[in-house]
Amino acid sequence: RDTDRSRGLGDVYKRQEYIRANCNYPISLDMLSEKFYLNKYYLCRMFKAKMGFGISDYIESCRLSNAIPLLREGVPVSTVALKTGFGSDTYFISTFKKNLGTSPKQYIKKV
Repeated sequence: RDTDRSRGLGDVYKRQEYIRANCNYPISLDMLSEKFYLNKYYLCRMFKAKMGFGISDYIESCRLSNAIPLLREGVPVSTVALKTGFGSDTYFISTFKKNLGTSPKQYIKKV
């Protein structure tokens, strides 16, 4: 039984690594489901049960982690949004503010 648990955790880590490596590109639950040959609802439940947070939250977190160094380098907010997979600067700004408590421009001024 322990080997089943560790194997399941290893599978989640593989999915986590894939998401981290590809988070700057469009990623959908349907695409992940096809990639890993799993029902999307099962994939979500398994990921959340093993990691403690959902796939969407993880994707957002990875994208924000990739965005911060770009902002520090002086890359414009709209470019950062597109380069990190957010799709629009509006969505990027609202996600940034929700997660970090400040807007990207205010963050840049502080740094």
